[in-house]
Amino acid sequence: MPTIALTGGITRDHQTGQPPSAIDNNNSRIGIQVSIPLFEGFSRSYRVRIARAEAESKAADLANTEKQISLDVWRNYQMLTTDTENLTATDELLNSAKQSADVAKGRYKAGVGTIIELLNAQSALAKAEQQRVQALADWRIMRLKLANSLGRLGLWMIRSSIS
Repeated sequence: MPTIALTGGITRDHQTGQPPSAIDNNNSRIGIQVSIPLFEGFSRSYRVRIARAEAESKAADLANTEKQISLDVWRNYQMLTTDTENLTATDELLNSAKQSADVAKGRYKAGVGTIIELLNAQSALAKAEQQRVQALADWRIMRLKLANSLGRLGLWMIRSSIS
């Protein structure tokens, strides 16, 4: 597109020569400048192509980010499901270990069981309790990770998972 501009300027020169002559020049100018581009060298079409390429790149980045978020949500959901099943299994293991320890304690008190049998049952109970605590911690962590990947992690989620 053609452009129109108003231009102007003032210059003042003072030259000293051989005395007694001194030359003072005062010039002022004002004008209108009209620029009509005849050939831009395809710069406009290049800028349009660059802008389109950048838009396509940003769209590809967005699609990649959406896929990554979906993958994170799916992965965290699957891990939470696994940890939930592990929590149930450790609960059953803990109940079984408690019953076994109770039976071993009863057998020892009745004089039928040995101290080694009682200690083994108590050791198995301690290991089952440890596995239960670890499974509960893993389950709570995965719950928070899933909430985070869904964008629903806040202070209320952290507080509710502690209790």
